[in-house]
Amino acid sequence: MAIVINGDGSISGISAGGLPTGSVTADTLATNSVDSDELVSGAIDAGHLASGVGGAWTLIGTNVASDSASLTQTGLDSTYDTYAIVFSDMVPAGDGEYVRFRVGDSGGVDSAASDYCYHYTNMTTAGTTYTGGNDTANDCIILMGTCGNATGEGWGGVAYINRPGDGSVWPIIHFYGGSLGPTANQMNTLGAFGARLASITLDRVNISMSSSNITSGRMSVFGIAHT
Repeated sequence: MAIVINGDGSISGISAGGLPTGSVTADTLATNSVDSDELVSGAIDAGHLASGVGGAWTLIGTNVASDSASLTQTGLDSTYDTYAIVFSDMVPAGDGEYVRFRVGDSGGVDSAASDYCYHYTNMTTAGTTYTGGNDTANDCIILMGTCGNATGEGWGGVAYINRPGDGSVWPIIHFYGGSLGPTANQMNTLGAFGARLASITLDRVNISMSSSNITSGRMSVFGIAHT
């Protein structure tokens, strides 16, 4: 059977029974474009993605700071084995702040005094020596320190949780990001690793600053498919 693309963009030569099982369905054959049924918020909807396509990032939710004491996103569960938390254009209300990261379950965010461990490293443009910090029993995981709040200063980065919500391994978090401030023209690059020191049916993540609110910025949580 010959398939012909006509000058006006239409397709001819395909009979109603000419499409093999599992191939493109009739409603996907719009003239010159993908029809509106295939477009959901600027993307092809899940119902029209080919079977076996994996690795997609699915947005769980977004929180926008506005002089906020903290940001919390719920909705994490066993659907995904890895979650990515993306921090964009974050500005603390105070100067010289560090970033606190916590997880929680249906009972709320866990902030018990000895439930987390962490280690982070830091280097600035002012030197070539790494510094760092660690704790074996803390009420949070420290992701980043020395964030400024002057014009143009702030921080951003990406944290990953490397287990599903109902996983048996302790919740493991690793982070990489950067900040500006608190001293003039100081840029910091940081990496951090931490864990909650017991298993948990994790369904939420939370960030806050060490001693002030979050003036502005966005936290978006994505589930990453493995198949």
